[in-house]
Amino acid sequence: MKCSLILTAIMICLNSISISAQLTLKQAAENKNKYIGTILNINFFNGENGTNETAYRTIANKEFNAFVAENNFKSGFLLRGNNQTTSNDLLNLTIADINTSNLNKLMDWGTANNSIVRGHVLIWHSGLPTWFEAIASNWNDAEIRQFSAKYIELVMSYCRDYPGGNVDEWDVINEIISDNNPANYRQTYSNNGQNVDVWFKNVAISAGGQGYQSFIDFCFTTAKAIDPIPKLYYNDYNIEVYNRNQNSKNGFLRNMVKGMVERGIPIDGVGLQGHFVSGTMSQTQVDKVSLTMDYIIGLKEGMQSLITELDLRICGNESNLSTQAQEYERILEMALSKKNSPGLVFWGFTDKYSWIPQFFDGCDDALLFNRNFSEKPSYAGVLNGINKVTTPTAQSPFNNSPFIINNNDTTVIPFTEFDNGGSGIAYFDDTKGQETNGTFRANENVDIAGSIVGFTEAGEWMEYTINVINAGVYDLTLNTTSEFAGKANFSINGNNISGTINTPNTGSFSTNYTNTTIPIPLEAGEQILRFTVEQGPINLQNISFNFNNTLAIVDLEPELEEQLELKLYPIPFKESFVITLETFKEAKLFKIFDLSGKMVYTQKHDGENIAEINPIGLQSGIYILSVDYKNEETGIFKILKN
Repeated sequence: MKCSLILTAIMICLNSISISAQLTLKQAAENKNKYIGTILNINFFNGENGTNETAYRTIANKEFNAFVAENNFKSGFLLRGNNQTTSNDLLNLTIADINTSNLNKLMDWGTANNSIVRGHVLIWHSGLPTWFEAIASNWNDAEIRQFSAKYIELVMSYCRDYPGGNVDEWDVINEIISDNNPANYRQTYSNNGQNVDVWFKNVAISAGGQGYQSFIDFCFTTAKAIDPIPKLYYNDYNIEVYNRNQNSKNGFLRNMVKGMVERGIPIDGVGLQGHFVSGTMSQTQVDKVSLTMDYIIGLKEGMQSLITELDLRICGNESNLSTQAQEYERILEMALSKKNSPGLVFWGFTDKYSWIPQFFDGCDDALLFNRNFSEKPSYAGVLNGINKVTTPTAQSPFNNSPFIINNNDTTVIPFTEFDNGGSGIAYFDDTKGQETNGTFRANENVDIAGSIVGFTEAGEWMEYTINVINAGVYDLTLNTTSEFAGKANFSINGNNISGTINTPNTGSFSTNYTNTTIPIPLEAGEQILRFTVEQGPINLQNISFNFNNTLAIVDLEPELEEQLELKLYPIPFKESFVITLETFKEAKLFKIFDLSGKMVYTQKHDGENIAEINPIGLQSGIYILSVDYKNEETGIFKILKN
């Protein structure tokens, strides 16, 4: 009896110790399968921390499992020399022109601490050496691209091949969007009172006026070709808070990245810097940042959104550390609860080395440790926020089973029965939910009134898990009402299968529901159907599917599908497309039919291996490509015009 009591007492004591022991930030983050990161100050690289160097390194190693250089990965610190006199030197860079010791130090630290390493940044207008600007200011677009490609190649390939080290995430482009209203790409920036056009004017006038975006696409494509493993990010400030206004910086960012995804540019994520002012980050404001993250994550499978430079500066004479701690807590809980937000990075951890006082008059105390490396209330706020992180709900059908679509019955899908999973996973609605139907979907951020999803706006979407029993062409009927003419589309696996659907102005938001019917092709099997509003507002009631007995889609033979370089259905083409197929040497005629059977385009073939099909004037939609061969056989392929 006595031994049993002693053992019980010991167990109680051990349990008490276990419960009360405080986790470090990185331990708490690792428990949630996330990382928590910080910059390493320039003094860390230069060995200038003096008597506090040990304290600095100890905290960095103890509290964080992801690291980024504050400045030492920027071109101003990596490009050697200050006496180049011709652009030819810069246009023919070699690794000897790169100060690789800066790269080594961060990668060595990451390897030694088994940590994530972020590369910040490859291309940034403000990070260039002063001597560089004078040389490159008259470069044309081709020269800018030549330098950029070589610089990206040298830096990324060096890190890729570095023994025992690597970079897990790269900020490919930083801060290329202006702060103007309306927002646009930067035109110039001021450097010591001089406007410098190195990355702007000469890029802007190239590529038929599309130079900015073409240059951005070029840099991401170049980076992915050099090292396909790291995640590639666009990074910027003042883009965090969701703003429906398309002329805002946030609206411009969303449209820019959406276009990149649609063009197949290999962008993996968007970095939201998160340089906030304490006292402004209410729950409502944090919810708006959450919306931006949801929008980005929802653009494609695996797309990431990450807060990359978080700090909360306190401005004015009154220092409210308690408020700051509460704000940190709600930001951390929100950001790390996202499905595709792998972690979070602070722009420093000690006020001793903070950038804030130098750049914001009257502001300071932005970080988690004071100048003596002691924890502030903000540290506890961050830890509490991490501990409150919840695992996102996996996407699943609303009624736990997919909607069945076959060629015998009509399938009706109420718009209100979108998949479970939450914002950014199963739907995106950029207004706070206005549920008026009791507790039907009260926890979802979607405007539901009775049996209707209401006032859906451009960019909003919902997903529905379907199981198609019989492949073929189905008549899809969209039941809507609106006081405005609207536009929408349906997609599967990111591929638009409907083209743009025009929904009518019915004269009311509450009555006169009208059907719009279009034919769409569906493959057999379980898949996720996404409905996206292109122009609104629209009120939505039902989607229905009926098999179209008059139309049939002929599947490609497996061996032909492997040979066909053109991605036919369900990948859409825009203006023209190219087919490369050995057997097309025997083709004599290409014909395109709409789904009513009317021939809308014809083109003779000259017997070459490559055929460029250029059906000018076709509207968006589904078409059938018929190939007549010299042996009198015919091949039938399905195509989609976007």
